[in-house]
Amino acid sequence: MPLADTLNRKPGDILKSDDWNVIIKEIDRKINRDGADTLKGPLTITEALKVNSSVIISGNLSVTNVLEIGDPPFAGNTGGNRDWMQKGIKINWDSDSLFIGLKNEGTNRKDAVIAWGDDPQDDLRFVNVLAGGEVQGKELMRIKPSGNVGIGTNNPIASLDIASASRTGTHPTAVKGLYITGDFNADNDGVEFRHSNATQGIGFGFNTIYAAGSNANQDLGLKPKGTGEVKVSGSLSVSGIVKAQALTLSQSGGQSSGMASFMSKNPEPPYINWYHSRSGADQDLKRYGYIQAGDDGIKEFRFVAENGANFKFSGGNLTVSGDLSVTGSVSFGSQVRQMLNLWSTGYGIGIQNGTQYFRSDRNFAWYQGGSHNDAELNAGGGTSLMTLHSNGNLSVSGGIYAANSDIYFTKTDHNHTGIGNTSGYAAIENDGANYEALMILGRTRGDKARYVNLYDNVEVNGNLQVNQALSYQSQRQFSSRKLKKNILDISAEEAVQSLAQLNPVKYNLKADKDNNLHLGFIAEDVPDLVASRDRQTISNDHIVALLTKVIKEQEKRLLELAEKVETLEKKS
Repeated sequence: MPLADTLNRKPGDILKSDDWNVIIKEIDRKINRDGADTLKGPLTITEALKVNSSVIISGNLSVTNVLEIGDPPFAGNTGGNRDWMQKGIKINWDSDSLFIGLKNEGTNRKDAVIAWGDDPQDDLRFVNVLAGGEVQGKELMRIKPSGNVGIGTNNPIASLDIASASRTGTHPTAVKGLYITGDFNADNDGVEFRHSNATQGIGFGFNTIYAAGSNANQDLGLKPKGTGEVKVSGSLSVSGIVKAQALTLSQSGGQSSGMASFMSKNPEPPYINWYHSRSGADQDLKRYGYIQAGDDGIKEFRFVAENGANFKFSGGNLTVSGDLSVTGSVSFGSQVRQMLNLWSTGYGIGIQNGTQYFRSDRNFAWYQGGSHNDAELNAGGGTSLMTLHSNGNLSVSGGIYAANSDIYFTKTDHNHTGIGNTSGYAAIENDGANYEALMILGRTRGDKARYVNLYDNVEVNGNLQVNQALSYQSQRQFSSRKLKKNILDISAEEAVQSLAQLNPVKYNLKADKDNNLHLGFIAEDVPDLVASRDRQTISNDHIVALLTKVIKEQEKRLLELAEKVETLEKKS
C-alpha cells in the first residue's frame, strides 16, 4: 500500500501503526531494490555493480575509464588483457577478449586501437548480417594475428589476400605481399589499376595483361628502367604488326636454334622491306631497300638498295675469310658501337657516348719490346710495364702518380687498401660487419697493438666516439655565444635537485681487457640535465655547470650567514 502523506507531517502529528508498517516495508524495499525506482539525482557506487537481469538506459551512459561486458577479465598483462587498456570498451568471453579504445602514446597521442585475442587462432572478422540472409552472416574481411588480411576469404595466405569468387583447385599456402583470385576474363573484367579520370589503365585478366579504361583505343606499354630490357624467356607470338624503333634478336642456343623466321608460300621468296617517311606521313613512305632470301632457282641472298640509297654495311661484323688490305684510311662512321673485334666480340675496341673503350674477356697487358707469345701474360722477351688482371687487380712495374685528382675505392664490401706486404700491415678498409664505417688499421708495432699516428690538426665535423681510453694533454671546448641559442640561467633549485640525484659509482668497462677500475656515473640513472637523449652517454660539462651553480649558491648563502653572524656579534 502506498505510504501516507509522510513527507508533509508536522512535528507533533500522530503516527499511526499503519504508517509505521508502511515505512518499514518501504525501507526494506529500498534497501533490496525490489521494485521500479526512479533516481532523480546522481548515483555513486564505490564498489562493484552487479546486475542479474537486463538494464535499459534510455539516456546517455558515461563511463570514465573502461566499460567491461561479459566474463570477468584477466588482470595485468595476461591473456588478452594489457595494462594500457584504460579507456574504451572491453568484451570478455572465456579467455578471449575484444578491446576498442584509445592507447596512450604520449602528449596529444591517444591512438585509436582495436585489440583482440589471446592465441594465434583468434581472428578479427568483419561480418555483415542482412535481414533474411545467412544465419551466420556474410564474412567480408578477416585479419589474422600474423597480420594477413583476407577479403572474401577466411584463410588469407598473403599480407593482403582478396578472393572475389569462391576458390577451387590447388592454391599456394603462403604468398609474399599480395594475392588476388577471381573468375576473371582473358582480356577484361580482371584486376585493374586506372587513372583517377578512368580513361586509361592496366588490367590483369586470365593469363592476360590488357589495357583498361574508358578510352576506345588505348596503348599498352612495357617500360624497363634505365638500360634495362623487357625480356621474354619463352616464345613470343605476335598476331598483328610489329612496330619498333629498333629490333634486336638474340639467342643462346646452337646455330640451328631459331631466332626469327620469315616464311613465304608464294612463288617469290620472302622479303624484308625497309620503308621511310621523312615527313612522318604515310603518303610519303618509300621503300629504300629490301633483303630477299634465295630459293632453289636463285641461290643467293640479296641486299638491294632503291630510290637513290647507297648500300653499305654500317653495323655488325664484316667477316673476311682472306686477308684484308687497306691502303687508305679506315673510317668506322659516327655511330657508337664496338667497331673492331680482335677475337670474336670478347676482345675489341669501341666507342660509347663520350668514351673509347677496350674490351677483354681476361687480362689487359702493356709490353715494351719483345715479340708475340701465345702464353697468357707472357711479354715475349719484352718488359711488362702494366697488367690489368681479370680479377680487377692492377699491377704496375713503376710508380703511380695522381696529379690534381682524387683516388676512389668504391667497392663497399670488406676489401681494403693495404700499406705494406708483410703480416701486420696497415690498411684502410670498410667496417666488416655492416659496411657503415671507414676503418684505419695501424701497422703492428713491436709488442703493442696496432697504432695510427695522426700528425698536425684533426678536425671532426660529427660526433667522436671512443670505445676505450682517451688520453690527451689538453682539452678545449667551443663555447662562444655565437654558436648557441635559447640561453637560459640554471635555477638553483634544479641544480641542487639534479646534483642530489647523481650517484657516483665505481665500475669496470666490459671492453677494457686490463680490467681497470673506473669512477663515474651510470647514464641510465642520472637526471635528464646530465644524460643524452638516448641515455647512453653523459656530459661532464653539464655536471661542472651544476656544481658551479650549487657552489655559487652555497657561497652566496655563506656570505649571508657571515653578515648575520657579524650583525649578531655587534649587538652582543
